Amino acid sequence: MFNFFINLNIYLDILTFIVMFDDECETNNCEFSLILVCLKVSNNRIKIPLKIRLKVIMEEIIKEISRNTISPFQNIAEKGVKNTKEFILNCEELEDFNFIDITLSEKYNGMFSELKNLSGPCLYYFEILSENSSSEIVEKIREYSTTENSKSIPAIKKSIPESKILYVGKVKRHFWGRLIQHLGYYKVNRTQGLQLYYWTKELNLNLKLVVYEFEPEMINLMEVLESDLAKHLKPILGKHK
Repeated sequence: MFNFFINLNIYLDILTFIVMFDDECETNNCEFSLILVCLKVSNNRIKIPLKIRLKVIMEEIIKEISRNTISPFQNIAEKGVKNTKEFILNCEELEDFNFIDITLSEKYNGMFSELKNLSGPCLYYFEILSENSSSEIVEKIREYSTTENSKSIPAIKKSIPESKILYVGKVKRHFWGRLIQHLGYYKVNRTQGLQLYYWTKELNLNLKLVVYEFEPEMINLMEVLESDLAKHLKPILGKHK
């Protein structure tokens, strides 16, 4: 047995008894451990010493975690995602916005205005619309990564898939800020992103960006969706567990 002490800042009206099975109980001869919850009121504070089994407590905690995890996924299965956005990015037309706020530019203001309305966690991917092979894309981004003062790029797989999906990702909030990093305009070089501005022009790369917004309850569960979506889409760049 383990001793636990729980402090409550409320009054309890009912004295509770907890009945638990003894670990050594047999089918025909079960022994019960009757545990009295002793209450002691002092300065509006109730101290409850509990003699209870750690195993049972941990199993209940795991059950509660599982229930809280299942519920958000059930909501998605029934109702779908909260919001979906799609945008076309012609990388050949990307300009240098390293020292200019791209969200205020005439060309991209509309896109960022829509994206700033996405307040929840998001799952997204970049689809390749142009006739570019996986190998030439990897060659170009790898070439860029070796240049002086290059910004951090996603992981390059050992075995490069022939795919029309460039990248799959997730964010807990503020996707519009993550997009700035992928475009290549974030000033911190070690922040990983696609850095599209720097290596895509010669390829005439044309992309479709697809963004799915979810309810806030999914904020800590996005990695599950990202991993499974990546398994289906097989993106050229990035590693997923």
